[in-house]
Amino acid sequence: MEKLSKSRVYEIAKTSGELSEVDLSGVDLSGFDLSGVSFRHADLHGANLSKANLNGADLSGANLSGADVSSANLTGAKLVGANLEKADLNHSTMIGADFSGAHMKKVNLMLANLSGARMREADLTEAVLRQAEVGAANLIVAKMNYVNAYGASFIAADLTEAELRGAEMTKADLNAANLRGADLENATILNANVHAADLRDANLTGARLGGTDLSRAKLNGTRPPMSSSA
Repeated sequence: MEKLSKSRVYEIAKTSGELSEVDLSGVDLSGFDLSGVSFRHADLHGANLSKANLNGADLSGANLSGADVSSANLTGAKLVGANLEKADLNHSTMIGADFSGAHMKKVNLMLANLSGARMREADLTEAVLRQAEVGAANLIVAKMNYVNAYGASFIAADLTEAELRGAEMTKADLNAANLRGADLENATILNANVHAADLRDANLTGARLGGTDLSRAKLNGTRPPMSSSA
């Protein structure tokens, strides 16, 4: 895998935009305009991409483990199957980005905007999503065990059959979210908004729901059985 310098990356980004399968580990690309650039299967682990413009970039299969991607613009970016373990994406904008099947264990997504993002089958185990905007995102069968999603907004998000065991979702906004068949065992969902949320067939064994009004949620088939007065 070819190792490129910062200046060479800048040159290629402005010409061919083809940086697939190159070694950019540890390179400082903070603030760079990398919109539309292809980084498919590139090695970006430990790289600094803070405040970079990655609008529409293709990072599918790239290694971004431990990278600083904070306050970056990844609107419409493709990160299918990418490795983002322990990466820092706090305050980043990822509207409509595709993280399908991505490896995102312990990723920092605090205050990030993931509206409409596709994260089906992504592994977000122990990720930080505090106060993140995840409205209308696709998180079907995503692994989100032990995530910290305190105060996060999941309005109209699809979390069908997602794994959320031990998740911290206090004060989360789950208005109209689809959690049908989700595993919320031992999750903390205190003072959350679940108005019109679909919790049918969800596993709520051991979940803490104090202060959460279930009266407008769909609760058929929950384990243990729940009622609107719970």
